[in-house]
Amino acid sequence: MSKSAAAKARRNLALGYSLPIIGGAVALIFGLVVSDLWGTLDIWVWNIIQLILGASFVWGTRVSTQAFNHSIAGGKKLGATKGARNLNFVLGIIWAGVVTIMTFVDLSNAVSKLSGWRSVNNPGKVGQTVPTGQYLKPLTNDVLFGSFFPAFVLLLILLSGIFLLMSERNTEKFLKLAEMRAEWDKYRAESKASKEAPASGKGSKAKSHEPATKE
Repeated sequence: MSKSAAAKARRNLALGYSLPIIGGAVALIFGLVVSDLWGTLDIWVWNIIQLILGASFVWGTRVSTQAFNHSIAGGKKLGATKGARNLNFVLGIIWAGVVTIMTFVDLSNAVSKLSGWRSVNNPGKVGQTVPTGQYLKPLTNDVLFGSFFPAFVLLLILLSGIFLLMSERNTEKFLKLAEMRAEWDKYRAESKASKEAPASGKGSKAKSHEPATKE
């Protein structure tokens, strides 16, 4: 393998270990800056924080898998590259679990905003009273775009992150399947050539051993 491929593998290995740390630091700084400026962390801010973390884990899984594939192809030790892949895998599982809990909590809070509760009989018109109990509230733009929409966006971030993490981690399996297909095509071509070669040889030999016709 060329020196450029080895250098790229070393760079990917370093990124595999450092990208989760970089992503966590960027997300933390972003959250602190927003909290200092506005005094609170809105649901959209949490979406951005989780997006930064998920992107760092996906990227880290991608580069660490590339370094892992390079080590397999070169017959080298897999300790460091396997450690980088496992680090991103474990952090990705923790991230997915936390985002799953946040998604269900945000969705339940959004649904709860569509209902209210009357604890006492409120007088209405003359001779009428408003019944107690639970009642439905209208779906306003604040509830739709301030609660439901960001919760669904967080759900999309979660599903996309899980899909990308699994697909990037299993890239070496796709490489092995491609290599197996190439070997199978090569085997079929060689078998076809070996079957055709004896047939052509027998034909020429049969022609050469034909008895001479008597004049």
